[in-house]
Amino acid sequence: MKKTTLMLSLILIITCTLCFVACNKWGSSLDCYYFKTGIHIETHDKSLSDKTVTELKNLFSNLENEFDNKKQGSLVYSFNNSIAGEKARLSNHGANVLSLSKRCVSFTDGLFDPSVYPLVKLWQFSPNYPVINFTPPTEEQILESLKFVGFDGLTFNADDNTLAKNKDGVMLDFGGIVKGYAADSAAEILKSAGHNSGYISIGGSSLRILSVESLGVIHPNKANLGQSILSINLKDKKDLSVSTSGD
Repeated sequence: MKKTTLMLSLILIITCTLCFVACNKWGSSLDCYYFKTGIHIETHDKSLSDKTVTELKNLFSNLENEFDNKKQGSLVYSFNNSIAGEKARLSNHGANVLSLSKRCVSFTDGLFDPSVYPLVKLWQFSPNYPVINFTPPTEEQILESLKFVGFDGLTFNADDNTLAKNKDGVMLDFGGIVKGYAADSAAEILKSAGHNSGYISIGGSSLRILSVESLGVIHPNKANLGQSILSINLKDKKDLSVSTSGD
């Protein structure tokens, strides 16, 4: 009985704390779910208006509908299942992601390349694939998939924002860039609405910070304990992008 009472008290305390964080007079927060992950946005200067919340949700929804390669009806899903030469039309945000991706491919000499999806499927490197009884692909299978990897396998026309594959078998996966782009775009929406303090966290790994006093990096194997292994003072820093990957 004592344990039950204690648990109920803790839940009540946590609930009250969360409500305070979401509704305090210096700002507000928004929690939503896109890109198969949780998104948390906080403002520390004034509350989010209904208009701003709508703009943020529309941004995330539109990007997901374009770039989620597992979502039937999304632009990338349709592109991956299209034939060579068939054109797909991108939104302005979609065209921006394509342009940034091309720059990243060039900047990294191809080490970052969204056309790597044939290899992603081959290695089953995704939460959508089971890892039980997984057998690594053979060298022959890898070499065969590599024939379809490379940004030269697609044509992007910036004049009319259209995208087409040059040969059958080319497929795209923008998981390495779209969340960061979404965080940056969300920050622009907040700044346009007059917010100068707070942050956007997408999946806990892609962060865009307007301004906060400090940033804690959680131990990857002790995340449930909330144990920080690194604390960074950001009191005099503004407009930062932060990303972590793996452990």
